[in-house]
Amino acid sequence: MYQLQHYLDMMTDQHRMVPLDAAIRRVVKQGHTVVDLGAGTGVLTFMALKAGAAHVYAVERSSMIEVARRIARANGIDHRITFIHADARTVSLPQRVDGLIGDVRGVLPLLEDNIDLFETVRDRWLKPGGYTIPLADQIIVAPVSAARPRAAIDGWKQPRPEADYGEAAQLAANGFLRVTFDPADVLADGRALGDVRYDGSTLRKLALKTSFVMSRSGTLTGLGIWFRGTLAPDISFDTSPFSSSSVYGQAFFPLSTPRPITAGESIAVEVTAHRTPSAPIWGWKVSSSRAPAWQESHSTLKGVLLTSSSLEWLAGTICPTLSQEGRVAHHVLSGADGKTTARDLATGLAGAFPERFRSVDDALPAVMKVLERYASS
Repeated sequence: MYQLQHYLDMMTDQHRMVPLDAAIRRVVKQGHTVVDLGAGTGVLTFMALKAGAAHVYAVERSSMIEVARRIARANGIDHRITFIHADARTVSLPQRVDGLIGDVRGVLPLLEDNIDLFETVRDRWLKPGGYTIPLADQIIVAPVSAARPRAAIDGWKQPRPEADYGEAAQLAANGFLRVTFDPADVLADGRALGDVRYDGSTLRKLALKTSFVMSRSGTLTGLGIWFRGTLAPDISFDTSPFSSSSVYGQAFFPLSTPRPITAGESIAVEVTAHRTPSAPIWGWKVSSSRAPAWQESHSTLKGVLLTSSSLEWLAGTICPTLSQEGRVAHHVLSGADGKTTARDLATGLAGAFPERFRSVDDALPAVMKVLERYASS
């Protein structure tokens, strides 16, 4: 969940905002209707209005939409915006729109189920011939020699008096980190993993199988991944280490063991990104046939922590039951019928769980937590 400061960081990142503003001014025309997907504090909504949009539907599932609402009211433009605090999949609009804008990326374009969400909103609410901002992102992979990010893996290997934490190092080596590389960290020219299309279809699986020839000697510590974004025709930017730094940074996909390499040496690399309903699964294999030959295989799936209960549920050996937290949520949701106030729900909750809630006021925050996640006005 982004905090307010994160939105200020994004708004003041000129490497991001200048091309976004240029793209919006290029394609949003007088009188257009626009959806701002993941509106946050509203900066793209306000840009679209300034470019000439007659009305913007600002959709945001977090409470940050209240910041956008207050800013719009203070600037006297709230009558031109419909603020929608909801998951975009559940939204019903009164009309199809001319444009769909939204920066739904994280450090990489594939973040949680963001592309599925963008495609759903686009296919449901964009007019035939309508436009999207962005248009596409190309994901780039390169071998890197980056010492600083290694601490997140190697720190687990350091001797500790109370226990050996080596197992945690293996988990850490199957995840990726947001970092900022120096240009000197890059050991070979980048190769394209594939494209994410906001104006069309994106493959469920992106894959790259290639070899890289090292441009210099050093230590191979992992793979760097970043992207080149096309926002509108002839308007683009990239997040590579050779460009200005930005809020996106780059992603570091580590090796378990740093590997000495020499200039001219070739390494084989395979990278995959599977789009799943909840989050992308990344895989990366790196090997060298030069003596002594070595190979490493990693996957973010190997870094997922599943409890013994989760594994038994998946195997079907036990049937799940609700925890007390689940029973609390179920009680609140069962009573949220459009006729019962939040305070009345808290009264019922305190009566049903006297060992958990000492009073109605004690139960009210739990009610609000459930309602803010699942209820609509």
